[in-house]
Amino acid sequence: MEKFEIKKFKECNINDTFFDSLKKDYPNFIDWFNRHPDRSVYINQNKDGIRALLILKDDEQDEIKLNNELLPKKARIKICTLKLNENIRSQRLGEGTIGIALWHWQKRPEDEIYVTVFPKQEQLIALLTKFGFKNSGEFENGEYLFIKSKTNLDLSSPYTMFPYINLATEEFGILPIEDVYHDALFPYSELKNTELYESNMSVSNGISKTFIATPFTSIAYKEKEPIFIYRKYNGENRGYKSVITSFCTITKIINIRINNIYLKTKEEYLNIIRNKSVYTQEELENIYLNNKNIVIIEMVYNGYFGKGNNINWIYLKNNNYLNDKHPYQVQLNREQFINLLKVGVNNEKNFIIN
Repeated sequence: MEKFEIKKFKECNINDTFFDSLKKDYPNFIDWFNRHPDRSVYINQNKDGIRALLILKDDEQDEIKLNNELLPKKARIKICTLKLNENIRSQRLGEGTIGIALWHWQKRPEDEIYVTVFPKQEQLIALLTKFGFKNSGEFENGEYLFIKSKTNLDLSSPYTMFPYINLATEEFGILPIEDVYHDALFPYSELKNTELYESNMSVSNGISKTFIATPFTSIAYKEKEPIFIYRKYNGENRGYKSVITSFCTITKIINIRINNIYLKTKEEYLNIIRNKSVYTQEELENIYLNNKNIVIIEMVYNGYFGKGNNINWIYLKNNNYLNDKHPYQVQLNREQFINLLKVGVNNEKNFIIN
């Protein structure tokens, strides 16, 4: 499973063809690279080489001189380099790279994170805008400045406020997902003493996730509702190995088939899912044909607890979070949601907006 890892420059293969365009565009790139052997970078690679690279600079203190404005010195995070392998398309690595940058920013004290882009980089601009970066001006060379601020978050959608969670709702849920599918969807949601199932699907790379629910009865979820992700384990000791690993915000709920009545054609259903599902084409078609109820739940992957911090079924049961209901039907209140966050993360205030 190819996830982003933190490495030093000296651990990267400068001869990888991934760097060819950087060498061409920046004649001093190799010299700069060699002069910073201990510089930390986020890198995504597999056996074929580097797929994505993210270089961040913390505590950037420079003034930002725009055509019509001078932004004063202030501690900011700068996205110095965000580069994807030019031979990879439709792998959702761009979205995943933005997610990694914003998770990094979330853990840091700086209020702002910024990046400069040229107008021709239309796909990147669209992605930055989707995740709440605002076009804040233009430089003399024609580049745009895109900034995202913790104190001025756009709360209009779960994406623009990512990675933060908006608690402006009364109901919160728990979404159960079979372990093998969970591990493909949420590769950073690791477990202690348990290896995740391997996945080379593009769905692993992005921050947007799509889950296909096939419940026997109706489900209780709503759009913009924060939810916990429950990794359902079917082997022995499932009470201890079935765990909450992650938290997301639902962005869309689409009913495909309800009580055996189709509300979407097969083509519409497949087009909605595209490359955001863990299922093969054959599995998707079988789901469409053979289930009484089919509901697509789209969500954004806000965060995860990490190894040793996940919350198991025994804890949920003993502390009255389940109340003999199937997780599909569990509705938590705000206090319960925050309490579970406190159990799983060091500082729940870093993740939520009241």
